[in-house]
Amino acid sequence: MALTPEDVVKKEFTKPKGFGKSGYDEIQVDDFLDEIVVELRRLNAENEDLAAQLADCRRASGKPANLGKTDAASTVSAEAPTQATPVLTPAASAEKPSADDSAVRERIADAERELKDVEGRLKSAREELAKAQQDTKTEQSKLAELKSQVAKAESDLKAAQDGAAAAAAQPAAGGEAHALAGAGAAGGAAGVIALAQKLHDEHVREGETTRDKLIRDAQAHHDKVVGEATAKRDDLLKTGQSKYDEFVSTGQAKHDDLVKTGQAKHDDLVKTGQAKHDELVKTGQSRHDELINTGQTQHDDLVRTANEERTSVLTDLTNQRDGLNTKIESLKGFESDYRSKLRGYIEGQLEQLKSVGLDDVKSDTHQ
Repeated sequence: MALTPEDVVKKEFTKPKGFGKSGYDEIQVDDFLDEIVVELRRLNAENEDLAAQLADCRRASGKPANLGKTDAASTVSAEAPTQATPVLTPAASAEKPSADDSAVRERIADAERELKDVEGRLKSAREELAKAQQDTKTEQSKLAELKSQVAKAESDLKAAQDGAAAAAAQPAAGGEAHALAGAGAAGGAAGVIALAQKLHDEHVREGETTRDKLIRDAQAHHDKVVGEATAKRDDLLKTGQSKYDEFVSTGQAKHDDLVKTGQAKHDDLVKTGQAKHDELVKTGQSRHDELINTGQTQHDDLVRTANEERTSVLTDLTNQRDGLNTKIESLKGFESDYRSKLRGYIEGQLEQLKSVGLDDVKSDTHQ
């Protein structure tokens, strides 16, 4: 599939993924440059075909064959820069910042316009070459027609000469009258021969004149067209070579500048990242130590407070236990006294009941 200028203008590359990467995807840029190289080689192949056709035209018109060699050498010299195109490696494209996208697109657009102009000139050269070939074929057909006319006149002349020779070779008979008749016939044959020779010379002369004129006109037109085509081709090759050299030098300078800028940016980022890393590590370490110290202090305070609270609680519990033990002992004494008093009271009551019961029994007995 042929590469069109619109393909170059509309071509888009994806951004590389990952931290610290910028520019375009290097693989996609390499593939696109390979397509451009293939298209340039195809155009050079078409140029070689045109050079071969010009050489054929020169050989057909009697021109020296070394002109074709000169064209071939020019074509080879034009092809050599094209084969050197892969020197423009897009290694810096991965480092190219996004701010240069517009400049790159402008350069691609300029290259596309230049390629389109070269294709238009090449098309015009092809049309002129085809026209010259058609004119050459027309002149060759006219020359062939003239040659056929000359051959016909020569055949007519030969037939007239044969007829005159046959008339002169007839034997003389019948006396003087026959001799006079033979003399008249011989004079008529000589006149026919002279007339035929004159007509033949006129036709040959006219044919040669017309032929020479047509050949001169065709040769002049052929030389003019071939000269214009050669000059146009040389001009296109020279312009293309100069444009190619300009693009190569500009691209190489841009490549070096981008590599240098990318390297500086890379070093700056690495340096900044390292400084930031060291600062963060230092800050983290100090914060770590501070947190450890604070935690240790708080731990000691909490342990001391807990011990103090534990001691205070144990003291309060001990005091409460002693108080409870005192109350228990007091309650035990009270219980013992209460039990003793209750026992005495119950025993007294029992004694009273016994005494009351005996009196009642006695009274009943008396009754």
